[in-house]
Amino acid sequence: MSATIDREEVAAPPGRWRGAAPYAAVTLLSVVFAVFHIRTGWVGVLPDLQQRGIHLAMILALVFLVVPARRGDVGGVPWHDVLLSAAGAALCLYPVLNHAEISERMGFPTALEQWLGVATALLVVEATRRTIGLTMVVIIAVFVSYLWIGAHLPMDMGGHAGFSLRRAISTLYLSQEGIFGPTLGASASFIALFILFGAVAKVTGTGQFIIDIAHSALGTVRGGPAKVAVAASALLGTLSGSATANAVSTGMFTIPLMKRLGYSPRFAGAVEAVASTGGQLTPPVMGSAAFIMAEYLQLPYRQIAAAALIPAILFYVMLLVTVHLEAAKLGLVGLRRDQLPRMRAVMLHGGHLLIGPTVLVFQLAVMKTTVLSAAFMGLFAALLAGMLRRHTRPGPRQLLEAAREGALMSLQVGVACAAAGLIIGPIFLSGLGPKLADILVNAAGANLLVLLVFAMIAALIMSMGLPSTAVYILVAVLIAPAIVALGVAPLAAHMFAYWFGTMANITPPVATAAYAAAGIAGSNPLMTGLSAVRLGAAGFLLPFMFVFGPQLLLIGTTMEIVLATATCAVGVSALAAAFCGFLLRPLHLVERLALGAAALTLMYPGGLTDVLGVGLTAIVGAAHWLRHRRLAPAEP
Repeated sequence: MSATIDREEVAAPPGRWRGAAPYAAVTLLSVVFAVFHIRTGWVGVLPDLQQRGIHLAMILALVFLVVPARRGDVGGVPWHDVLLSAAGAALCLYPVLNHAEISERMGFPTALEQWLGVATALLVVEATRRTIGLTMVVIIAVFVSYLWIGAHLPMDMGGHAGFSLRRAISTLYLSQEGIFGPTLGASASFIALFILFGAVAKVTGTGQFIIDIAHSALGTVRGGPAKVAVAASALLGTLSGSATANAVSTGMFTIPLMKRLGYSPRFAGAVEAVASTGGQLTPPVMGSAAFIMAEYLQLPYRQIAAAALIPAILFYVMLLVTVHLEAAKLGLVGLRRDQLPRMRAVMLHGGHLLIGPTVLVFQLAVMKTTVLSAAFMGLFAALLAGMLRRHTRPGPRQLLEAAREGALMSLQVGVACAAAGLIIGPIFLSGLGPKLADILVNAAGANLLVLLVFAMIAALIMSMGLPSTAVYILVAVLIAPAIVALGVAPLAAHMFAYWFGTMANITPPVATAAYAAAGIAGSNPLMTGLSAVRLGAAGFLLPFMFVFGPQLLLIGTTMEIVLATATCAVGVSALAAAFCGFLLRPLHLVERLALGAAALTLMYPGGLTDVLGVGLTAIVGAAHWLRHRRLAPAEP
């Protein structure tokens, strides 16, 4: 039956740790990893430096045992990787064991700690190279180098007074703004627990049960599981307030569904990341930013929530159209009803497995508990539900497998979050974020479009790795006033700043939601982030649209609002087709360019631009339909 555990079917370990000693070491580390994070959910997190240091110590220890220095190297674990594994753990545990003394010295490192900090940074970079790739390493090098190169730049071009090695190490190694910063904090607390929740759900058969439900309900629909991912992530994301937590919690089920259907791992991870990020842009909660925005602007909360609704709907319209066209391009068609499991039989066999996901959603959406508490309660409920019936009850072997899989799936996310600290740290230390915002705004002069482009760049940079509430506070203070100064409605200016602060969740180099989804999908995090940018293109265009056309924020007459919404919906759909390169069949380059131009025209408010955009879209659509009809009979 669908939800039954196959006692002989457990994941085979990678070739390089199949020996008895490496296998035992990885298993032991994985169990310690699982116990530590379950304890975190039960008791609460340790002080930041300790929680994050212990987490990263286990991550680095596992990375160097599991991931080879070169692709395809499966000849066992060489002695130097064993040393790197031990060194990574020791270097991360040093600030954990000495946190009280470090706090008394206010983070100023000793001569020994300077070398320990350099070594830790180098090990994080090497772990990044192994798990993510060279591109991320180059980006890290650019930002870290700026700490010294910036001293030779003019002050009006982002220059600074320069920093000693001691000051740099103090930030990158011994503070909560570098490697052990808030991005790693997310991985060290709720992300790891969510991944363990997914691993437990898998060994109890919950994953297969949900696959059977999806096939039964949507198996006949083209791209069904991906559309389920979009809808589920949107609904949960409106309440959870965290794009990353949403990507992990729903992605544990939706990403395997999409991969099973035929989507590539990168595309599946990107869909989940974009859908989860959109949840932060959708009322009612919007990551708590809606309440802060209402207070800041002295507007009723209901006005903020109502204004955010139409742009959020348009964001998801483009994502759903993209998912549908991608399924059509790949030839992914639905199955016949007689090929699908019957819903009644599926529910009778594994309906009890819904207890875990239900408890998770209930804790997040109804009880409004913290993400960490919800993850712990969901994990506990999933394990208890599996124990209720014999065919889903995991034995010791399956529980060990869950610990191993949960730990190994956390590696890529944990390393990406630590690497993000080597980018965020230099930005914090040098004051590059606010400084860059000032430079860009001054350079724009009185040109609103140029200012908005500069503000977009500044918001994306300043928002890297921050939670949504902090994002809004930061960009609202630094960016929104400059936009308002050029005559933009305050609500539109603040919504613009918040949107781009939120879009940092899928924008490399610190795309935390995309990295979390990539860890589940088994895809390259950076490439998943780039795919997410393409899928979430509407999120980068809609803020410009509601600044120039505030009708989308319900500012204007009813007719103006309806017309703006309708033309923008056509525009984002045309843009989705242009990016996918497919409509009824593959689009020619000229058709793609024409649809892209039509989309941009429709996104700029005005009667003439609307007529031009709709007309161009209609012409391209009609010509494409005629070509499709002409070529269809010749196809087998």
